[in-house]
Amino acid sequence: APFDGVEKGGRKTSTSLESLFFYGSFTHPDIARINRYAPAGTNRFQHNLLKGLLREGIGRIVSISIMPALAYPKGDLILVRGRESELEKGLRVINIPFVNIHILKQLTIFLGILVRTLKEARKMRPDALLSYNVRPFCAGAAALYSRLSGVPHVVMVADFENRRDV
Repeated sequence: APFDGVEKGGRKTSTSLESLFFYGSFTHPDIARINRYAPAGTNRFQHNLLKGLLREGIGRIVSISIMPALAYPKGDLILVRGRESELEKGLRVINIPFVNIHILKQLTIFLGILVRTLKEARKMRPDALLSYNVRPFCAGAAALYSRLSGVPHVVMVADFENRRDV
């Protein structure tokens, strides 16, 4: 996939991406269908974006995402369990677990994303990070990793109607 190389510290970076960490609310399509808080159109958009990036030549994408859930007590879950699956060749989906109570929710998501990013980076150093419509505590963990590691971080914002039938 074409990538305009950037000069960094007197050396040029790679001109193509081989691996990418993606941050968003993407979850396995089978799970998204039964999760009443996961807008189907938004999940489909993220899935199509990731499939398109794979088609363009990015060999490996790790999606480190959160499962959409209304915070307790408005929602019925106190703990949102993590899930992991290889959705298709080159695309691994990791939904991190978190405590679903207001302030603890943001803190456990931030820490969960940061810890999982560090763990995954030990297996495969990404060429870039892409955050899609994520809250500051989600993108903040990716931005912190980017700052510490020097891996470029792109934040993408798109607005879709919050409907399941899109």
